Amino acid sequence: MEDFSAILLTTLIKRPYVAAFLIAYLVIAWRCTGGFWTLMFLLLGYDLAFLSEYLSINYGIPYGWYVYRYEALRGEWINHGVPVWDSVSYVFMNFAGLCAAWTAIGGKRSIDKPRGQLKLWLLAALFVTLLDVVTDPLAHMGERWFLGKIYFYPNPGFYFDVTFANFVGWYVTSLAICGTGIFLLKFPKVLKWNGLNTFLSLGLYYGIFAFTLGITIYLSEWLLVLCDLFWIGLTIFWVRGGARLHIAQKLQNRTLE
Repeated sequence: MEDFSAILLTTLIKRPYVAAFLIAYLVIAWRCTGGFWTLMFLLLGYDLAFLSEYLSINYGIPYGWYVYRYEALRGEWINHGVPVWDSVSYVFMNFAGLCAAWTAIGGKRSIDKPRGQLKLWLLAALFVTLLDVVTDPLAHMGERWFLGKIYFYPNPGFYFDVTFANFVGWYVTSLAICGTGIFLLKFPKVLKWNGLNTFLSLGLYYGIFAFTLGITIYLSEWLLVLCDLFWIGLTIFWVRGGARLHIAQKLQNRTLE
């Protein structure tokens, strides 16, 4: 028990930003969906994320081959070769992407239409993948900031050394995790969507972007900064359009009343 306590404490000390985002997830998701959905999504999302990473470091699927450098992870909580905090990060990233996609499609009115849930599912996985498009190139430079050089690609890819297979793997894994939230845990039915919850959930999504972008600026990686701003701007375009549609629908309903 003492050994586990030491491992947990070391992980929290070395990865406080993950702990902060996890706490934000628990608070915001609990407000938006209730305790049962929040905890089940955490459990199932973690399991799916862990499985995807375990398969990739051992069999090259779904992200392609990458290798963890365990000397840089000494003392941290590792589950069968996969850092626990890394798999946990999938949960809050997928929840944030799911909420951003919900806003982008215009909320419940769009979900009630034919293929509405399918649209939410596909778009949510894309929103999560765009988070990774911004975070993974920075993570690959981990030796230059407090992440550390925790992994490498045996065959670096085309996008700031990140492979195309990695982004495909993120989309496939996000489909699995978001699909669990939507179809198994009934996200559209349990969601309590109001102005404050919208603000908080989008704050989580863009907070992840802001955290990553801030470090990228600190490293003076200006080309990557420009690329990041493009991807972030693309999500803002989608979310803004959906939010305007949602507001217009509310005003129309009030007029009819």
